[in-house]
Amino acid sequence: DITGMTHMSSLQSLVTRLASWSKAFTSSDRDVVLGDCFSNQELAQEFKLHKSVWDAAIFIGCPQLTAIDSVFLAFCLCMNVVVLVTFLGITFYVFTSSRLTPELESRLEDWRINFGHSVKYYDQITLTSLTQRVCALDKFEPEMSSRVALLLHDIRKFIGTNPFFNGPALVRVALLVWGLTVVSDLTQCWDLSRVLRALPRKPETRICRDGPSLRLDAIGRGRAAWVACILLVRVSTSVFLWELGNQFLCFHSISTAEILLNAVALEIILKIDEAMFALCPWRVKALISKLEPLPAPSRFGRKRWPDHRPYIFAAVIIATVAIAQFWALQKVEDAVLRANATVCSGVQDFVYSTDVFHLVYTSNTNPSGFSEEKISNYGHKQAILETIYPETVPIMGSCERCDEPLPMAISFNVSPLEQVKKRSQWDVLAASTGLQALAGTECDDLLLRIPELARFWNESADALTFFGSTSAQISTCADVAPMCAYHDKARASCPETCGCSTPLAGPLLSTPEYGCPTACKMSDRYFNRLAALPCAELPPAELAGNAFWRAWAQQFADKVDAMFLNSPSKRPCIDCAETFLTLGCGVVAFWSDAISASFSTSVDPCSGLFMEGWPRLRPLTTACPITCGCGASDGPTSKTLSQSLEAGCPGGCATAA
Repeated sequence: DITGMTHMSSLQSLVTRLASWSKAFTSSDRDVVLGDCFSNQELAQEFKLHKSVWDAAIFIGCPQLTAIDSVFLAFCLCMNVVVLVTFLGITFYVFTSSRLTPELESRLEDWRINFGHSVKYYDQITLTSLTQRVCALDKFEPEMSSRVALLLHDIRKFIGTNPFFNGPALVRVALLVWGLTVVSDLTQCWDLSRVLRALPRKPETRICRDGPSLRLDAIGRGRAAWVACILLVRVSTSVFLWELGNQFLCFHSISTAEILLNAVALEIILKIDEAMFALCPWRVKALISKLEPLPAPSRFGRKRWPDHRPYIFAAVIIATVAIAQFWALQKVEDAVLRANATVCSGVQDFVYSTDVFHLVYTSNTNPSGFSEEKISNYGHKQAILETIYPETVPIMGSCERCDEPLPMAISFNVSPLEQVKKRSQWDVLAASTGLQALAGTECDDLLLRIPELARFWNESADALTFFGSTSAQISTCADVAPMCAYHDKARASCPETCGCSTPLAGPLLSTPEYGCPTACKMSDRYFNRLAALPCAELPPAELAGNAFWRAWAQQFADKVDAMFLNSPSKRPCIDCAETFLTLGCGVVAFWSDAISASFSTSVDPCSGLFMEGWPRLRPLTTACPITCGCGASDGPTSKTLSQSLEAGCPGGCATAA
């Protein structure tokens, strides 16, 4: 096979080439060689004493130092040891236990139960629970529970989005750097002990002058014992610092910024001996700086005695980081995830309240399903910004206060603080009535009476979303009319235009609970219009041809969709708008029977009660007087006009008397 032979030849050529490269690399003909002018002995290790209290303490009591110098140097050494021991004690008793304990998880769970979902802390502007606002730190700035919010912020930073570049990875790097720092100190101890052991032992320590430098020629036996004690204390504190420092980095904080600061703090503590050296007398400093490097034992400069310390220390550092990962850091990671889950897992968008029996009642925070775009701006932001910066308020030229600044926010001249506090507690019914009171009316359109309200509408997300533009250009209630069927604010601002005082016109949601002022159905206009209605009921086909009935059908279907959003299987009808149109006034009996069968409760669509717990809708008596018992099919009942109107029935259903 020619192809196989070609491949075999190529393989043999590759093997031959690799062998030649290997031989060239291992041969004596290398790029870097030791010439005749250079020997291995010149690579022999030397040790220079550091500007450190530990190294300077070797010479306490030397004749080159005065008695005061030696005493103060001993004092500095003692202070160095005291600082290290104090830090070790504080770290052991305070910083070596995790903050994310089971007790903290229990407190976080209590916080979520008692505060996170309490209706007391429900935000009516953003339609969110406190839990939602705390957990969505990128969208909200919680007005309370700052400690929980800060903890979650640290947790999110610690967990991160990239498993290779997050908080645990930073801790591992900090452990590695801390290990290298400690190993550097231990290496100094090793080198010092090795070179001092190589010095000749004499009855006394000998320091000789060698030109401008000093040379340590011999060390006394007593001083050698003193150095051994110093090294023992130094190595012990370094080893304990290494272990407690690892726990400090793993357990003390999950804040990425604090982890970095903790790593720096550990290095400062370990190097406190160098800072203490600054306090030493000048003779001590001169002695250390002028002392020549001490030669290391010659055997370490020979090829057959390689220095294994780098490999040993590297293995120890890696083992230490691995042990910290599995023994401590993994526990912290698990605790972080549990704490995050305790606060933010599960369903967030609900609030609850309790009664005197501690029964719990819950609700979705956004039952109407408003979009975030709509929730983010009801117009209130611009109004508040204008109050903060009055110079930004525009001057309007088409209002009663022409050529004057017209802020969006409404202010009061009498008891302003009490008025503002009171309005924050109002529901829709009270707010619609309060708007009428501002204009001194009861059931009138308000945009021309309260120019601030027109400006507010133009900034409102309701109007901008509805009209699909960045500028709604609303100036009168005629501009708001298309929104009457959809927004409580429209019915509260323009009740006459929205049909709040008209028995048949206007939306199905025209009761006080949906923005129509209470006075509208008590006004003379409403009763006069009701009295003028005949006591007649159209058949379903003709009723479906009326615009008001078709609008009611769609609004009824939208209301059913919202109310049965979480329990679609209990819906009395699939296409409720079509059912409403097909049955006509027969929807009264259909709906009453369906609700009674499904929920074992009585309802009365004729009076506007379509469901127990719903706000009342517009009564159907005006459109279905016969079905609702206002009159008989062959003529009016025996009710007087006053009685008929009080029952919500057309005036044509009353007797002439």
